[in-house]
Amino acid sequence: MSSCPLEFSLKRDAAEKGIHLSLNPLDQGFVLNIVHALAKPFSSTPEQGADSLIWLATSPEAASLMGEYVSKRRPVKPRKQALDPKLAADLWTLSEKLWCMEGFAR
Repeated sequence: MSSCPLEFSLKRDAAEKGIHLSLNPLDQGFVLNIVHALAKPFSSTPEQGADSLIWLATSPEAASLMGEYVSKRRPVKPRKQALDPKLAADLWTLSEKLWCMEGFAR
């Protein structure tokens, strides 16, 4: 699952505080060890999965992107769940709880 709802929620929260963030959620590909044999024809290699991330970090063309969801070096429309504010808030709350449970906070 993408972290897209979390990133869009973070951007909205920052905007409400007058902070401009440029976030470009990345389609992370489909890699699950449990179903690897079934998914292999449909999944990407690590190099293919990293390509858009490297492109976003280094390409002059990507510098103009602001808040876009990126897959295969191009902005794409995220699924409607990625833009759902309630889902984003729930994911954020769960992430905070898990972060604190692991002892990372503070």
